Amino acid sequence: MKESLPLPLALSALFVVQALLVYAGSPLECSSDDAKYWLNPSIVVGPDSISVAYSTSEYATRADTNAEQLPNLLKRLPPQVWPCGDNIIGASSTEAAGSPGEKVRTHKNVNAVKQVLKDNGINVEWWASPK
Repeated sequence: MKESLPLPLALSALFVVQALLVYAGSPLECSSDDAKYWLNPSIVVGPDSISVAYSTSEYATRADTNAEQLPNLLKRLPPQVWPCGDNIIGASSTEAAGSPGEKVRTHKNVNAVKQVLKDNGINVEWWASPK
């Protein structure tokens, strides 16, 4: 697998907030309208990789994968990272991609991720791409 893209800053902050909220035992909030309340995994799609981030009470982590391995990764996630059911938020680096080729590969990966999530009964809400 090629070297993965750096995780967008906005989602990096989200993962820290996730870890703090879970660790602090805050009341369960399942709103994707405000990143500080999102507790389920998040996904970022780039031209050459897919990053899935999630938090437990002990740690926050990010796993880089590809579309073919994404179903296995999702199935291996611990149950406690899904407190809001089968829902995930996603973003893509389509807008931030440099070349037209990167944009095409990112778009292809986004479509593959949408299909994997649909096939696995996981709802996704796509957030605006970082620019």
